[in-house]
Amino acid sequence: MQGRKRVIAREVEQITDANRQSAALTPEVITPELLANATFRVEDPPIVVDPSTLGRRHRRSSHQRIYRWTQGCSMLGALLAAIGIVCTAFDDSTLGRWLAIPGLALGAVSILLSTLTSLSARWRGWAIAATVFAAVSLGLTWLQPELSREDPSDLFAPRPTRTAPANTP
Repeated sequence: MQGRKRVIAREVEQITDANRQSAALTPEVITPELLANATFRVEDPPIVVDPSTLGRRHRRSSHQRIYRWTQGCSMLGALLAAIGIVCTAFDDSTLGRWLAIPGLALGAVSILLSTLTSLSARWRGWAIAATVFAAVSLGLTWLQPELSREDPSDLFAPRPTRTAPANTP
């Protein structure tokens, strides 16, 4: 709550006393005779302001556009990462990689967009989460072939020993 001033309340009796004192200081300018002879002329109709629109904040359209782009990039990046995980789960790691890489790039773009305006900064956490999700999805596409082997002993297969090449004349 920045920008708000603290208002110190005074006792009601002090306020009413101050009003009475100020009313006693003003001269009696308006008398009933002057009010009876006065002619009031209304040239313009009174202006009526709708109070429901006074508190609305109007942001610039460029700020709203950046906010919407931030939302779109982060959601599309998360969607691509999720589809990449599904493709990886169905043993199509290559397609999963091709989907996770643009998801990661869109997440990075959404993080950059979220730094431009205060409105788009509200979406920064979601943009970071979408980017991390896309990075995990990309990492999963590289780990899944190794983790899905039937025989775990294949992971730790001994390497063949190197032999020195025979000298050939």
